[in-house]
Amino acid sequence: MRGVILVIYTLLYHKFSLSEDNRISLNEGVFWNCNVFGDPKKYKFLSELTKEKNLDSIALSEIGQDNIPQSTLNNICAGKDFLWHIKSPKGRSGVMVDGVNLLTYDIGEIEEGEFLVRFKLRNREDDFKWNLV
Repeated sequence: MRGVILVIYTLLYHKFSLSEDNRISLNEGVFWNCNVFGDPKKYKFLSELTKEKNLDSIALSEIGQDNIPQSTLNNICAGKDFLWHIKSPKGRSGVMVDGVNLLTYDIGEIEEGEFLVRFKLRNREDDFKWNLV
């Protein structure tokens, strides 16, 4: 039971986004502070979650390594056509890895701040524009 509670506190799953003009767009994604990503069980969990929930965006923080093999990233996104961005650590903050499904979103811009990465996205289906930060 403790593991389930831990996942609830460290995993944020979202199904919608709100635009600047207050329109809502349905999409599926996950934000996860995974606190070191070396455990193969975490890869498997994320891959299964991507398949089960049909995720179109994945944001991971504090992964503990900045050279993730492309084969691992392909496994995480369940073989979907994701574009990945890896931000090296700054100070005590860990590595951030963000990915979006290119069949779902057009990427207008990727902006890297001191402690964040922002994707400016447009949903191909409904032309909804939003920021993944």
